[in-house]
Amino acid sequence: MKKLLIALVILMVLTGGAVGTMKALGLGPFAAPEAGAEHGAAKGEAGGHGAPAKGQGDAHGAAASASDLRPIKAPPVVVPLLTDKGVAALYQIQFDLKVPDLDAERIIIKEETRLNDAFVKDMHGFLPRMLGDLGRVDKGILRKRLMMVADRTLGAGVVRDITITNVLNRSQQ
Repeated sequence: MKKLLIALVILMVLTGGAVGTMKALGLGPFAAPEAGAEHGAAKGEAGGHGAPAKGQGDAHGAAASASDLRPIKAPPVVVPLLTDKGVAALYQIQFDLKVPDLDAERIIIKEETRLNDAFVKDMHGFLPRMLGDLGRVDKGILRKRLMMVADRTLGAGVVRDITITNVLNRSQQ
């Protein structure tokens, strides 16, 4: 009887440890739903939604006004422009991400490091090309590019809009 009780206690400790580990790592039943699997969409379905209600826009709130979006301040993206002699200029882009709901806000918070890394990597190649072509930073083009990176990184619809608040040029003259 004593051996059975010890075996039962050991089994309970191991089970508790396994469940705790799965929860901490987000595995199994504790895994976050995939971006495309929200709202009951199965793989291969066109989104898992029925037709939108009359006058209500699509189910993702595309008809929602800008005031319904929740702003999230993104960390600044710093992009050095390099030449043969070193750093020619240092651009700092400050912007806010606009999300439709609390679920999207949680995704942004969870994926902030990955999203910021994607912004920095993309801007290292894109910003020098834009400056070479236009000779200046066009906030409209920059906003579209940041939206494209956000959609590619987090999935379409998580970030609904981006407001660029400031683009600083710190030239190394």
